[in-house]
Amino acid sequence: MKKTTLALMITLFFSATVMFSCSKDSSDSPATAANEVSFVVNGGGYSNQTIKLNANGSAVYDDVLDATGCSFADAASNSAMVAFNGHATGTFAVNDDNGLVVNMDNNTTLIGLTSGTITVTQYGAVGSDIKGTFSGTGIVIKNLSDPDTIQITNGNFKARRAM
Repeated sequence: MKKTTLALMITLFFSATVMFSCSKDSSDSPATAANEVSFVVNGGGYSNQTIKLNANGSAVYDDVLDATGCSFADAASNSAMVAFNGHATGTFAVNDDNGLVVNMDNNTTLIGLTSGTITVTQYGAVGSDIKGTFSGTGIVIKNLSDPDTIQITNGNFKARRAM
């Protein structure tokens, strides 16, 4: 079930990435973006680097999988997804069902959490926001190279719930 959930969430992520990367750009300034994800990376060639996507995106709850996916895609074709079990606030251990994946630099850089936590601090109704934090150990793969271990800290996300 875990691998099926992860596969379906990744499919949702890439579908949302295509849909939102082709949508009309928002007139919001970066400081007031309705959907965003940001975090600090150390290791794998990064030194205390903040990565932030002020992005088109949304959050979707799938009642069949009992899982929520918050997807983000910016104008530069960078994308991210935060996924977790259920539809409520709480702290979730990163595993096959709960995680973060980021695709950047024209699909040449992939970042993912391999351990750590995702804490959902707000879970709103449809039309409201889902907010939370995340941190942990992860990997970065650049240009199909071998993965490097990284530390992700100060992770934050906010997405408007569409379903």
